[in-house]
Amino acid sequence: MQPVDTAYGRKTRIHQTSCNFDMTCLQGDCPAFATVTVEEQPKPSSTALPGMQGDPSDGLPEPHPIVPGDGFTVRLSGIGGTGVITVSQVLGTAAMLDGFVVRGLDQTGLSQKAGPVVSDLRLSRSDVPMSNHANSSGVDCLLAFDLLVAASDTHRVGADRDRTVVVGSVASTPTGEMIAHPTTSYPTLDALTARIAEVSRGEDNLFVDAAAIASGLFGDGTTANILLLGAAVQHGAIPVHPAQVERAIELNGVAVARNVAAFRWGRRWAELPAEVSRTAGIAVPPPPETTDELFERLAADLVDYQSAAHARRFRRLVDVARAAEQRVAPDSVSFVEAVARHGHKLMAYKDEYEVARLLLTPEARADYEGVGGAGTKVTWRLHPPMLRALGMKTKMQLGPRTTPIFHALAKSKRLRGTLADPFRWAEVRRLERAMIPEYEHAVKRLAEGLTAGNLDEAVAIATLPDQVRGYEHLKLARAKAYRAELATRLKSFDN
Repeated sequence: MQPVDTAYGRKTRIHQTSCNFDMTCLQGDCPAFATVTVEEQPKPSSTALPGMQGDPSDGLPEPHPIVPGDGFTVRLSGIGGTGVITVSQVLGTAAMLDGFVVRGLDQTGLSQKAGPVVSDLRLSRSDVPMSNHANSSGVDCLLAFDLLVAASDTHRVGADRDRTVVVGSVASTPTGEMIAHPTTSYPTLDALTARIAEVSRGEDNLFVDAAAIASGLFGDGTTANILLLGAAVQHGAIPVHPAQVERAIELNGVAVARNVAAFRWGRRWAELPAEVSRTAGIAVPPPPETTDELFERLAADLVDYQSAAHARRFRRLVDVARAAEQRVAPDSVSFVEAVARHGHKLMAYKDEYEVARLLLTPEARADYEGVGGAGTKVTWRLHPPMLRALGMKTKMQLGPRTTPIFHALAKSKRLRGTLADPFRWAEVRRLERAMIPEYEHAVKRLAEGLTAGNLDEAVAIATLPDQVRGYEHLKLARAKAYRAELATRLKSFDN
């Protein structure tokens, strides 16, 4: 499970590539997710993508080394479970095939999935390296599969600003702390690259979103590290001949065609990044959303969620915040945007009707087919609070034949909160409904007492609903803490 920033705030998603397939998630406590039945896929017969002509390595120049070619040290820095050690073994084998004497040291310690891993390789065409540890000789190439790990003090040891070239992936993998506490933010890319530049040849460093490109080209990010290796070889940061790396991939014997293709696409990205990004379907980011566009998007979502009347209630709340902020700080939108985002969060709580609607959206179907292919069979696994309260301890399994039930449930959203709503009596549903007028009252109090001097505190109070996360007992506990903090800070704000 990983946090991900979306247009509706930070959410949690399943990171499919990291799945270890032990199926313990099926017994987990999360109340709603889907599984898909994956048909056996034919193995690719070439390194070209379907519908493309030729080979991704066609027309590429021979790499020109920018680090020592007779003896050098490479450090591979990443996280457990992503193939760091496998890439190290492939590179070590390729170097031996290319005539190098190789010594290596893998340092995994107690790391499991997502734990830091470092692998050092010392390569020489003449003398046997005295040590297999990069710290004793200095690092010529830092292959950073994870920038957060590579930028740590431990992994920077041996790097030097006059010697070390960094080739790194900019994809962010949240730490355990970030997964357990979603409000913990990931360091910015600029902060990480600046920290790495302190101990490397900044002008020669190369950064690529290997996971995004691998996912765009192959459907998932499992080959991201091999793709990054290809970029490093073509960049000249690792002076091992590409043909020997491909031979080592063949000797490794795992997903050979796919990994060779990823290696070649990585090489091509180093020469033609814009072309490869287009091929991978990586679009240019849209311009930042304006404040009015934010309001309209959230209001439209509330129409789909409940009704036009529900959206009008949201707009009235936003209007109160906007009028107050314009009165004290005409150039600011921080307060009204905080109210819009977190008011919407409270007004669009995920109940049975909303889960049914979301499971049937075109976006959801695209996610299913992205894993299982076109026409994949979907099984929904749900643990409704009402049935949980009655003693049901495991999730229900609902297959394609139950789809009409979900359609009917999604269309019954107007029953939400009425006497005809069979789910309204659950404790968590009563809480969710109660928090909406509480927040409206809080916003009115903030608006009435708003000044230029307390604007920042008003924004902070308006964002407090963000801490009400999770489901069932988790949500109940966090809501209790939120309500207590809201009351305390409102009282202080009034004073």
